[in-house]
Amino acid sequence: MGDLEDLHRPKLNGYYGLSTLLLDEIYIQFFQPERIEDTLKQEIQNQVITQLVQISKVLTASDIEEKILPLVLDCIRDEESEDRRLTGVILFEELATILGPELCREQIMYEFIGMQDDPIFKIRREMVVRLVEISRILGPEILVGVIIPVYKKLS
Repeated sequence: MGDLEDLHRPKLNGYYGLSTLLLDEIYIQFFQPERIEDTLKQEIQNQVITQLVQISKVLTASDIEEKILPLVLDCIRDEESEDRRLTGVILFEELATILGPELCREQIMYEFIGMQDDPIFKIRREMVVRLVEISRILGPEILVGVIIPVYKKLS
């Protein structure tokens, strides 16, 4: 009887286990508002981001676009939580290489640049700190035409 049950249960090992169990059930849930107590979240967030980056390196392009990109955008767009916006800035910089220049330019760049007007100083400061690395991914045209003017405005 156990063999029949195993045929109908999705396998949670290999790539499917990585992309479904770890990403959907653990990492993406971690970054949702009010899912984890704030003190615990602050203590382990850096390690979770590091692990998420490592896992993202082996994901397919479709999983990156369907799972990682929305996570970054949800954090950046959260108008209620400055902690999530700050996390979005960090995630964008940490995952920019994996997301690639095209997704970064087309999907995230303008959301990120829009944060130059964020009312919270530490978010604007973190954005400036991470602009250099992000500009390397976006390319020289974006650096000169978009990033440098933002940097000048914020400095």
